[in-house]
Amino acid sequence: MDKQESIPLTLIEKMHRHAEDQAKLLANVLASEEIQEETCATVLNKLVDQLLEFNDNFEIHSPETAAEATPLLPAIQQLISTLETILEQVEVMENTEDIDSILEEFTLETDQVKDYYQDLEGLRRS
Repeated sequence: MDKQESIPLTLIEKMHRHAEDQAKLLANVLASEEIQEETCATVLNKLVDQLLEFNDNFEIHSPETAAEATPLLPAIQQLISTLETILEQVEVMENTEDIDSILEEFTLETDQVKDYYQDLEGLRRS
């Protein structure tokens, strides 16, 4: 695997680890007797920042051939699955305006990751 090919995969794997860590943290916060919206907002903000950075970097290093795209599909699918799980976790909260605005941005960034997946699928098929 050459250097160009490994950059997007490394980005995806790193983002997935971040997302999993934040999902565990959110699950713990949401499972507590008293849901602390401030803590949830902090966790979600951190995740949104990480997603923004990921999306910027992925755009720069996105693959251009089917051979480069194909190995990334399982990893990016796992990332999308984790992000969707986080969205489902947080949707059960009584959302405040603060949480709603963060969720909106989180959803937009998650949709961007889904767009990358579609782009990779398109490359693989071509």
